[in-house]
Amino acid sequence: MLVDDIDKAIAAMKENGVAVTGEIVGRHSGALRQIFTQTEKRDGEPFTVLELTERHFGFKGFSPPQAQGLMESTVAHKKAA
Repeated sequence: MLVDDIDKAIAAMKENGVAVTGEIVGRHSGALRQIFTQTEKRDGEPFTVLELTERHFGFKGFSPPQAQGLMESTVAHKKAA
C-alpha cells in the first residue's frame, strides 16, 4: 500500500487496532521506506498482511538490500514475540 507519510499511516492504523511487525526500513531522507503489518488471521489461519511503502524522488523500484532488511526486521520481531 503506497502512503504519503508512513509514520502517520502507522499511527492511524494503530488507532484502529492494526499492529505492525518490526521497524520501518529505510531512512527518512531516502527514496524508499517500508514496513509490514502483522498478519491478520481468519478462523485461526493467516489471511492478510499489508506492506506499507513510502516513496520519494520518483523512485519506483525496490532496493534488494532494503527488502532483505525489511524481511530480517519482520523475522526478528516474530522471534521476540
